[in-house]
Amino acid sequence: MVRRRWLGLSVILAASACGGGGAGIASSTHPPSQRSPALAPPAPAEARASASHAPRSRDEPSACAPAYRGAIAPLRDARQSSSIALARAKDRVLAYVADEDDDALHTVDLDSRKELAVTPLPGSPSQVLVLPDGRLVVALRDRNELLALEAPQAPEEPLALRCRVPIAAEPIALATTPDGGRLLVTSGRGKRLTILGTGGLEAWESVELARDPRGVLVSRDGRKAFVTHMVGSRVSVVSLDGAIASAREVDVRVDKREGSQEPRVSNQGFALAAAVLDERAGAERIFAPLASVDPGKSQANVFPGGYGGVTGPRIVSPFVAVVDPAAERMLNPYLAAKRSSHGEECVLPRAAAAYGARLLVACAGIDAVVELDARAMDPIAAQRRRFDVPSGPTGIAIDEDGRRAVAWSQFAREISFLDLREPGGRTLALPLARRQDSRITPVLARGREIFHETDDFRISVDGRACASCHPDGRDDGLTWATPDGPRQTIMLAGRIEGSGPYGWFGVHPTLGDHVAHTFGRLGGHGLDEPADEGDLRALLAYLVAMRPPPPVEAKDPALVARGRDLFLDAEHGCVSCHMDGGTDRARHDVGSGRFIEQKLTFDTPSLRYVGVTAPYFHDGRYATLLDLLRASDAKMGHTGGLGDDDLRALAAYMETL
Repeated sequence: MVRRRWLGLSVILAASACGGGGAGIASSTHPPSQRSPALAPPAPAEARASASHAPRSRDEPSACAPAYRGAIAPLRDARQSSSIALARAKDRVLAYVADEDDDALHTVDLDSRKELAVTPLPGSPSQVLVLPDGRLVVALRDRNELLALEAPQAPEEPLALRCRVPIAAEPIALATTPDGGRLLVTSGRGKRLTILGTGGLEAWESVELARDPRGVLVSRDGRKAFVTHMVGSRVSVVSLDGAIASAREVDVRVDKREGSQEPRVSNQGFALAAAVLDERAGAERIFAPLASVDPGKSQANVFPGGYGGVTGPRIVSPFVAVVDPAAERMLNPYLAAKRSSHGEECVLPRAAAAYGARLLVACAGIDAVVELDARAMDPIAAQRRRFDVPSGPTGIAIDEDGRRAVAWSQFAREISFLDLREPGGRTLALPLARRQDSRITPVLARGREIFHETDDFRISVDGRACASCHPDGRDDGLTWATPDGPRQTIMLAGRIEGSGPYGWFGVHPTLGDHVAHTFGRLGGHGLDEPADEGDLRALLAYLVAMRPPPPVEAKDPALVARGRDLFLDAEHGCVSCHMDGGTDRARHDVGSGRFIEQKLTFDTPSLRYVGVTAPYFHDGRYATLLDLLRASDAKMGHTGGLGDDDLRALAAYMETL
């Protein structure tokens, strides 16, 4: 298959946040000198923060509204976003693929298996959703915006830009209510669920969530929204049939037993799927693919040989939480099948879709889509079959008749067509167009693959990947039992460059030294052989290049300004170690070490993006920034004497770093 040449952008965006009329933003066939100016990026978040975001009247016309209808329509019951969305256009089915690497939306004809168009975008799209009226909504993760696009009568023609809408920081997933009247958006760094009207995409309400929300769906009756979290052993629940006060949480830890046995935590909550297994009873079930984790527990004079220990039952295991939406509880807190060995398991789930009793989960790390029996109490133990797909599957969608599924493999930049009709269904792959100036070079692409590879004995002895503890390049929110004592996982993205020496003790002068040490703690062989030299360079390059979260807007600019003044005031001691929110790259004894530590002197961690890395301290002893600041004494800053108002201001400023 010959790849289509990446074509330029042909649209000029109006200066207003909402507008654009019918300007096309799909591919242009003109040479570069004749193309229209590229779609300009939005104003920085801090500039937009001063703009008025007062909600428009629900009856007031909006530039976001569709100009015409009928070109495409979502498939039946397709109310959730993914990095790939399906739509019907007259007598054929189209796939729209959100390409986060090349800032583009690809249009593919599923029947002919041909790429029809490439739509360049002004930012990185995380997911895409087709609204009931045929518009496409794309979440621009790095720009804190939603784009509303409209497909013309001919799919090969340019998509029309209707508007761009500011949203809480790092929009990721979208879902609509069954009546099509409301659009729900999760924001990762913003830690919010925003509810908008689908007509004009005006924000109606929002609710604060726990850290790192990801997937979202609305129950079949339209009364509740469910949200997964990348970390934290929770699924959030928000009522939609009345005044929204706050989110509730479903505990999705597993292996709960009476007595002193600690339950295993659950992470990697990127996706959700729902199914009605008995139409007569109408009982809906919600499925959250997760990874079940045992980080171990540090005790005096008892130090494991690695992170969490590297022997015995598997430290990270696949799991699918089955949630009853009416009762708001998990139905399978005990694993039906005890799996103590490892090998090609789905511990990095990234997308899910359901059709009838069929549950499909796209699994990074093993590069596969697994088909599970949704009727089983422990679906992950009821695997029907497995489809091998190209590297890095991040999205999946099922056709409305259940005959086929389509998966998007972001790392390989290919979509796969999965034949679901026969037990030995075929998989066909289609490479998509690639930008010549893509930010993902071959070296970075290889580094990303290594970062996500599970069951690579160079990395670990028990199947863990780098992404097992650092999903999205961030942290798992866990404190692990280690040979040095309890240690919280550190965020990587945006914190690596210029922050050496590395490790909590600051004893590794280079990133390569620290990576080699980490592999050893995981029981891995390492990347020391001559044949591994290229892979090591690629991994180190990717670690430095990982994209951090986007800027977050200040909820209270005056409070943040006050906090900044306090942070910069030498009297309080913050800037002496954390100039510009970074690190002085030195080791200090600030009285944080306990008697079970191997050493009492710690390297200064960076504070960049500290607002999304709770809990805090090397052993995770503080749940919030306020807790940490209130406990600070003369050995680490001088904030203990500040009043609550000043402490809240300081915490608010640190949240924006």
